[in-house]
Amino acid sequence: MNISSINQFIEDFCELHEISNHELFSNRRHRETVEKRMILAYFLRKGTQLSWSHIGKIMNRNHASMIHYVNKITDLIEGYPYMKEMFDKTNNLYAEYEFKLKEHNNIYQELLSENDKLRARIDRNEIMIREIIDDKRKNYLLTT
Repeated sequence: MNISSINQFIEDFCELHEISNHELFSNRRHRETVEKRMILAYFLRKGTQLSWSHIGKIMNRNHASMIHYVNKITDLIEGYPYMKEMFDKTNNLYAEYEFKLKEHNNIYQELLSENDKLRARIDRNEIMIREIIDDKRKNYLLTT
């Protein structure tokens, strides 16, 4: 995920779980808020190449909190059905993002391939133009 995708994922996450961005990243330590932070941290780690520190900065926490969140989430999912439900909802949201990213990547790869073909065609045309110009010069020199 790139930065704009991460921001959009966070917005969609907040909407899905009915929590404001402000509350999610605040210093509040209410259980419900912390559990949502844990789930978000898990998916940010899973879906990006970001370091623990960077994820911590995004979430207004330190890297150790992020590591703790991700390690703790498995126990919470197994022990609390409502956490499993929240996790599954977020997993579905994440799957949509993965699908969109794969689609965008496929389109990007097609465009790169088409660009390569066009670049090769331009190169061939430039060579042909140089050859024509050289022939014209030779013919001009021979006739003068």
